[in-house]
Amino acid sequence: MKMLFTILVAALTAPCASYGASLGDWITGSTPDGQQLYAGSINESGGTLTKACRPATGVCYWYLITSTICDKGQTVPALFSTSKGAVPFQLSCETAVVQDGKTNYRSIILDPDKMDSILESTMPLGIAVALQDGRFAVYRFSMSGAKRAVSILMEGANKLGQPNSKGTRDTTL
Repeated sequence: MKMLFTILVAALTAPCASYGASLGDWITGSTPDGQQLYAGSINESGGTLTKACRPATGVCYWYLITSTICDKGQTVPALFSTSKGAVPFQLSCETAVVQDGKTNYRSIILDPDKMDSILESTMPLGIAVALQDGRFAVYRFSMSGAKRAVSILMEGANKLGQPNSKGTRDTTL
């Protein structure tokens, strides 16, 4: 579990984070300042599948973090295999993340609403990503606890994102 925590923290590029709950093979947590919340899982190869939200902006992203090299801004097709069938996605390479001397690459999974719809998969999620040389990189992630972990993430993000209507603090709406 400590390795899972460390990699999720690296994936979010936060200097440190607070561990929340373990739900099946997924965990939830937040950065110490509460500015970013996440739910995610790590596979046996060290890859990470994570949903992260910034309640202050109301924005959430799905990330795939793996050791497969990608160029910033590059968009590639991917096919996600679930218990309900195959679903096409696009991945946009965002940044390299270095943790303990190992470089991984973080890509945003475009179409987050479609990604949310596959959380009910009853089998491990398979992800095939097209590589430039005509081959595919294939990743697998457990979906055990995914739906509940993301539900907790969204409940927390919604609660933190709502303005305090009883307070007297200045705010912008």
